[in-house]
Amino acid sequence: MKISLFIFCLFCLFCLNGCYVRGLQVGYSKVTPENLHLFKFNESKKYLSLVEKSVNDGNIYAINGKELQEILKTKEKSIIYKWSPFCHSNVCITLNASQRYCDANGYNLFVVLDYYDALPQAKAPSHKPTYPLLISNHIYYKTGFSDKSTKKLTTDLIGKVNMKDNYGRFLFFERDRFICTKDSLQIK
Repeated sequence: MKISLFIFCLFCLFCLNGCYVRGLQVGYSKVTPENLHLFKFNESKKYLSLVEKSVNDGNIYAINGKELQEILKTKEKSIIYKWSPFCHSNVCITLNASQRYCDANGYNLFVVLDYYDALPQAKAPSHKPTYPLLISNHIYYKTGFSDKSTKKLTTDLIGKVNMKDNYGRFLFFERDRFICTKDSLQIK
């Protein structure tokens, strides 16, 4: 009973103080003013032109599932990697490792960040995927919660989502047709 009361009080304290828990919220309000210009909203046509040219302009494009589906139609085989830079699980791999896997196996890699304030990790010199990074458009999905926004993007992409499809890190597509979800890639 005392433990439950302690946990409840701790929860209330966090809520009253506006405590920010990384990974729970999308983190847009935590992006520094000098980095806000790197996030592009409602520019899926520009993103598509960059994909067609295989150019990474260094920006991060907020996108919804329907827009991403249109982009997937232009590619034979693709993997969407729902990337969390602070994840240390064995299912979370570096962007370089996932790009190498895709290059070696004939896939196009589309990386969807879990939250906006992961920008320093996403912009690290060692992370340079072929295409610009993406993030689920929290404004379009009308939510400030990372999991909810990503779940809605996934639902838009593949329709009815079961637990594995929602929490799997890698979504495989042939054009815009969903094939499967995998928790990890078999990297050699």
